[in-house]
Amino acid sequence: MITKETTRTNLRQLTEDFHLPLERSQRCALRWAAVEENDRVLDTDCGSGALLLNLTGRMHIRACGMCRDWGEARQIREMMDDADVICGKTSDIPFRDNSFDTVFVTRRTGENCTLAGLKEIHRVLHPGAQLIIVCPLYPRLSSLFSQFGETETDRRTLMRLMQECGFKHISCRQNGLRGVITGWKRESFEEEHP
Repeated sequence: MITKETTRTNLRQLTEDFHLPLERSQRCALRWAAVEENDRVLDTDCGSGALLLNLTGRMHIRACGMCRDWGEARQIREMMDDADVICGKTSDIPFRDNSFDTVFVTRRTGENCTLAGLKEIHRVLHPGAQLIIVCPLYPRLSSLFSQFGETETDRRTLMRLMQECGFKHISCRQNGLRGVITGWKRESFEEEHP
């Protein structure tokens, strides 16, 4: 007889032996991210949890994630006991100020990267921390093939919004049809108000 406990144990063993495949956008984000041991990492729209699972498989980090529905959150929590995964939106992140070293946005830039969402991300990053956003370089083209059925935000708009929210050293690197935007939270009050 198969029980929930044996299924959970088998699922953990399966994910330890065979990591979930990363989406192309997640591979792009990891290529340019500067994540170190013991960092606190937030994935704002973690989907299957592949990005967090991959990071925790490589190094010891404090993994946190946000999902769109309770089913995804529950599934990730079963795979990763030590991850803090909640259901919520980027415009209302229920974590304390200055909590994270890195925040990833690899999916749904149209919904996750509004001005309110970027202000919330800025609030939860500690001074000197980084934000990694993967966006399509050609948003109109990518919206035709989007699995979420939403319009993505273009890189110039994202970079301008990030600057308005107080990020510095904002750069975009091209990776195929995607761009990886990196921005850093200013480290001090003097740096914000010269």
